[in-house]
Amino acid sequence: MLRRRFPSPFQTRLNSISQILAKWAIGLLLLGYLVSQPWTELREAILPASLPEAHVALGDFAAAKVQATQVIQQFMQEEDIQGLSVAVARDQHLLWTQGFGFSDAAQQIPATPETLYRVGQLASLFTVTAALQLVEQGKLDLNRPLTHYLPEFQIASHGEEATPITILHLMTHHAGLPANHWQGYYVPSSESFLTQLAAEYTLFPPNQLYYYSNVGIALLGEVVARESGVPIDQYLTTQVLKPLDMHLSTFQPTEAMKPLVSSGFDALGKIVPPFVVRDDAAVGLYSNALELSRFMQMMFAQGQRGQTSVLSAQMVETMLTAQNAALSTNRDDDAGLGWVIQKWQPGLSGFAAGLNGIIPPFYSAMLIFPEVELGIVLLTNSSSVEVVNALIDEVSSVFLEAERGLPDVNTALYSPPIDLAPSVLKDYEGTYVFQDGTNFMVLNVQLENDQLHAQTRDQIWQLVPHFNRQFSAQPLLGGWLPVSDINHLSLFAIREDESLLRLEPQSGQIQVVELLANEWERLVGTRVTPVPIPPSWDALQGDYVLETPIQEPLPFTEFSIVRNKEWLLFELGPDRSHQFILLPQSDHTAIMVVLLDGMGPTLHTTTTPAGVRLRYSGLSFQRR
Repeated sequence: MLRRRFPSPFQTRLNSISQILAKWAIGLLLLGYLVSQPWTELREAILPASLPEAHVALGDFAAAKVQATQVIQQFMQEEDIQGLSVAVARDQHLLWTQGFGFSDAAQQIPATPETLYRVGQLASLFTVTAALQLVEQGKLDLNRPLTHYLPEFQIASHGEEATPITILHLMTHHAGLPANHWQGYYVPSSESFLTQLAAEYTLFPPNQLYYYSNVGIALLGEVVARESGVPIDQYLTTQVLKPLDMHLSTFQPTEAMKPLVSSGFDALGKIVPPFVVRDDAAVGLYSNALELSRFMQMMFAQGQRGQTSVLSAQMVETMLTAQNAALSTNRDDDAGLGWVIQKWQPGLSGFAAGLNGIIPPFYSAMLIFPEVELGIVLLTNSSSVEVVNALIDEVSSVFLEAERGLPDVNTALYSPPIDLAPSVLKDYEGTYVFQDGTNFMVLNVQLENDQLHAQTRDQIWQLVPHFNRQFSAQPLLGGWLPVSDINHLSLFAIREDESLLRLEPQSGQIQVVELLANEWERLVGTRVTPVPIPPSWDALQGDYVLETPIQEPLPFTEFSIVRNKEWLLFELGPDRSHQFILLPQSDHTAIMVVLLDGMGPTLHTTTTPAGVRLRYSGLSFQRR
């Protein structure tokens, strides 16, 4: 058995959209941030405890397969994964592909390399590929405004948008669009998707922050359909999937294909009834590990599949080039065209490009190392995306070790604690929005007895200063007693091989940056400036439920609005542990702050004959 020693940025970058049952819904709310978010702090909690440290010899791919098999089997047993398929490609050679468990446990149908899974956002890589084909044909311009191709596209903003949304913004997820639009997502609406978006708001100005958006990819798919003259699923099938010999991959399985289609399972092992989604271009693809390996091989072959050219070598290089490196908000959260780009093992494996697929209960991940020409794809029909990310990291580490040897990992993040004057510490006081792994919280930072304390609704930490505005964090019991034996792994349970925080002034704000091994950084929060709470919003405190329930999975079906001193909070989850600050913008709109002060999804109020309703993403909620 294997226990890898080297946390990778894919685990820290492609994170989670779900945990257990109730928590996956929170991830769907903020899919844009989570489809690519770090979660190093969860790594040791996810890895099976019984995996000992082990290594493979350079060039010994047979041993790598054996160890990867053991890792997968251990994960499946301990994480209750019903079925899984994996493929590992090395340039144009398929090193390994195998199925584990069952695609249908009740019928004892085994999972195989040909088993078809819903692959969620992995579909976006094919939609981006299709759009780039049209760019090469001169039919699309990456830098032209979206409205040039979709004149009827409209979306509101809370400020002046100096920069129009472009095709490039859609591909790099820098358009500032919502992660999803849930009205009509499962049940067709009498209004078109574009008409519905006109009533919504952007989350961020264009080119401000990486925020994964299914809405953006759906719009890109509509552009491809209009410029090519055929529906997006038809274009993708004929111009992308078939040239890649992906003949089983489809957006609508036929009757003959249904024995190959995996069932999906919830955390209790029960089959989740299949459902139809609106946005084929974003999340509608069914595919298998064997055929997805051919997409990775196309990337390694500079756009070629055998004698067929899918993309030019120059366009493949552009796909894998960070497009947003100059943006301070992105830190090391680089975006290629469709891909998430990340530093990996300096001097050994080069950079990595990857993406998660999340369409519960199906979770998947694709990870390629272009400089090594090594790629891994994992597909599951249950569990969670954290588990998939931990698993693909373990499998990739095994094969990278066989390919290139052991990495040289620098974990020397820590300088000794220092003393700061209370007047300096006081500058950091305030209320922050913060993401701790898969938890979203409001963090109050105050100076107490010349120490900086950070408090959520149920825990307190002392922030211990280091050089260069860096802080480690020590959990406190009862608000005063330090805890030395940390069992609860969170961002604040920081050990010397994991991370530090840096509270960094940026454009009048204080942003919270997490520092990871090998100098990786990511934005995890920001200090929020209070705004007055109008009486109209103060009167909306209470519990709310979805006005018209549906059977299909939604980001949430209930929430609470509560007042906490000068803040109005939006709370989610069974224990209301996920918190967002609401910043009213008018009597009818308020922003749920995410990562940047004054920016995030919009909550609307409407008045109906039945009373006041709150609207999120086109869904209507009534007071309980």
